Amino acid sequence: MQAFYKKLAILLLMKNMDYTELGATLFVPFTHKDRDAIVSGEKYPQLRSVVIDTEDGVNAAAFGEASQSLQIFLQNIKSVKPYLLIRPRNAAFLEELLGFEGIEKVDGFILPKFSLTNATP
Repeated sequence: MQAFYKKLAILLLMKNMDYTELGATLFVPFTHKDRDAIVSGEKYPQLRSVVIDTEDGVNAAAFGEASQSLQIFLQNIKSVKPYLLIRPRNAAFLEELLGFEGIEKVDGFILPKFSLTNATP
């Protein structure tokens, strides 16, 4: 788990983001049909930030396929106009995400739902 936090810290330190520039953030399920057009800025050119949601935005039965598709999505992103954030399904998936090729194109993460029932020391 220590390696996970080290990778996360390195990724977050690489980004020099002014959070006041996020504007009204659009949450988009990863499986949304217009996801690529939204992330590239084609669909909503004035959008300043987008969250790709893999927590509530992906059916549990389809999550394995979505995870593989997310790897391909990150590798194939040519340009991201709005800030790109990802909401991982859980902490374990966030750790997996940090190893994906293309993860450096992501500007940040939205933490999944947190409670005492899913907290680990």
